[in-house]
Amino acid sequence: MEQPNLQEKKELLGLFEKETVNILGTKNSVKIGYMRGYTLEKLSSISLWIRENMGNLDKKSTNEKIKIASKEVSYGVLNGMKIFFFHWIYWRYLYYIKGYNLSQLEPIIEVIKKKIPLMDYTKAITLALLSDITVMKLSEEEQKVARQELLSEKEDKLEKNTDG
Repeated sequence: MEQPNLQEKKELLGLFEKETVNILGTKNSVKIGYMRGYTLEKLSSISLWIRENMGNLDKKSTNEKIKIASKEVSYGVLNGMKIFFFHWIYWRYLYYIKGYNLSQLEPIIEVIKKKIPLMDYTKAITLALLSDITVMKLSEEEQKVARQELLSEKEDKLEKNTDG
């Protein structure tokens, strides 16, 4: 197995450091740190909503897209349980009061994506898909048929191995 080089080690440690992002056209900046589990859940829910409404999203106005981007930035900046308390007002502050546009919010979203530990995130999404309760299970009839097949195979093997 090959050991990571210095550049890869720096990238890994960069995940845990807070990164300051300046908002274009303003003197304001935000700090983005390592994305916590609750933040990943919220970002995943936005991603799922976007995938479900992809056709409608293309037809929607730019204001709707800015609103979605403001929500993503709010999740990334608040990062953690602060989302539960302040997200409802912070995304509205970004959208209505500050009035940021997509070009101002995009660099922040890019840094948020960099701060997501990809392997952990992929593992979490995979486990969520595997534990989905909406996956079709066997019906009772199919279970009975499968049991009968297994029992008949077992009986056939027992009959062939008799000594006598």
